[in-house]
Amino acid sequence: MNRRVIGLFLVVLLLGAGAGYAWGAARPDEGPSRFSDAAPLPAESPSVPVEPERPYAEDIDLAALQTDLEYARETIGAAPFQYSFRRPKGWSATDAGSGERKFRPPGGMEGGYGMRVKIVNARLTPEDMVEEKLGGLEATEDDVEVVGRSSDYLAVTYRSAENRLRYNTFRWFTDPGGIAATFETSVYGRERDVAGLRDLLDTVAASVERVTTS
Repeated sequence: MNRRVIGLFLVVLLLGAGAGYAWGAARPDEGPSRFSDAAPLPAESPSVPVEPERPYAEDIDLAALQTDLEYARETIGAAPFQYSFRRPKGWSATDAGSGERKFRPPGGMEGGYGMRVKIVNARLTPEDMVEEKLGGLEATEDDVEVVGRSSDYLAVTYRSAENRLRYNTFRWFTDPGGIAATFETSVYGRERDVAGLRDLLDTVAASVERVTTS
């Protein structure tokens, strides 16, 4: 073995020893580092969403929804599937499809607040509708967080396509003596609108009636 080969062999040995020393020195005295077991973090409150680290964009400049609105009664659908409900007086109505209508305040715009009503014929219980709605939202929206839920009610926050924090609450109703959901109402808006949205949903929900003909 010539001197050149011997020298190269010694260099390799020294490099290996140095690397082993550096790796050993970087390890803590108490033993090898380990990943901690994955476990859900405890929530501070079921009504407070855990906001993602990425910041949200600013909300549109629109006054918050108030809790002292005036209401007018309106109907949707046709007999024998016609329903009556109260909606904010002066808000514009837009039909969003068969048996579905949206309402916005004067000067309302995308990123603001509003409400929606819909006749449901999916033959699912309100509890099933909650599950279906949540699954649909999680499949189409970003950062969905449940902030309220019951057998006929679902409240969520999510990140809109405009990168804004949005609040959306749904409620389902059954006809007297029935088990399937037949009517749905929802309200949506920003964080500053939450008190007004809660009052709006409560008012509309308390007014829903199926129109019967004698």
